[in-house]
Amino acid sequence: MSKRVVRMHFVCRGRLGVKSPENGDFETGVWKVSAKNAMAVQEIALHDSRSEASYLQGEVMSRKATQHNGATRYIFTVRPTTTPLIWSGNGTGEKGYVWS
Repeated sequence: MSKRVVRMHFVCRGRLGVKSPENGDFETGVWKVSAKNAMAVQEIALHDSRSEASYLQGEVMSRKATQHNGATRYIFTVRPTTTPLIWSGNGTGEKGYVWS
């Protein structure tokens, strides 16, 4: 069985691009991830830095592809949970992936 991404951690300082629709969910800003990983991910966690616990996290309810600066990016709609998450997974820079 091949591994797949189940959680993505993103450094998103100051809630950049985050929107809160009226239903209580939140939308992330735009993120460059592969289509395969965007479709597989189940949870998202947003952090101000890799060393800080997440300030927003939750279950991915939907995702949509969008064009941003000439490339395909993804925006995720997330149903928030209350327990902050520590940074986990592999990856460098602003993204960390947790695999099944």
